[in-house]
Amino acid sequence: MRLLESQLRCSIEAEDWEGALDAAQKLEQPYCAAYPEVWPAIAIHYATMAKLWMLEEESERAADYAKLAIRMLQVTHGDSSFVVKQAERTLWEAMQGPCG
Repeated sequence: MRLLESQLRCSIEAEDWEGALDAAQKLEQPYCAAYPEVWPAIAIHYATMAKLWMLEEESERAADYAKLAIRMLQVTHGDSSFVVKQAERTLWEAMQGPCG
């Protein structure tokens, strides 16, 4: 997991969205196996995946992950937290579709 987490961080820093998304997808199953069903790390990971899908212009997938992230983040961070607002913004952008 640590190697994939490093790959994810490095890909994001290099603005390699495809590489970041690849690492994020590979991390999803290990995260779900390692953590409880609702856990901050998983919620943040889903929010990250939503944003990455937006950057890859896959708005439907972005919306799906944003919804997952929002539900978990509301539990782990509270309804009015900054991270919830960011995930809601990503969902809003995804709902606008590829043409805005």
